[in-house]
Amino acid sequence: MKKKQPELVRKAADALQRLCESEDPLSLGQQKSGPLRTCWGYDLDNDCRILYNLDKQNRTINLYRICSHTEAYGH
Repeated sequence: MKKKQPELVRKAADALQRLCESEDPLSLGQQKSGPLRTCWGYDLDNDCRILYNLDKQNRTINLYRICSHTEAYGH
């Protein structure tokens, strides 16, 4: 994982920049449902993704986590 980490950090930084600059950040991800909330998943690669939601009233992107598919969805 350590070899992959610098590349993952770069991908995450690029993705967060795209989300921040987007007129509609939700359109960049795919809607996911979980037991506590609905969120969107932005795939960084085949295994890692960013889970986030949007507070349109406050114009804020809420980041839940950057994690593997297994950590995000439990399978």
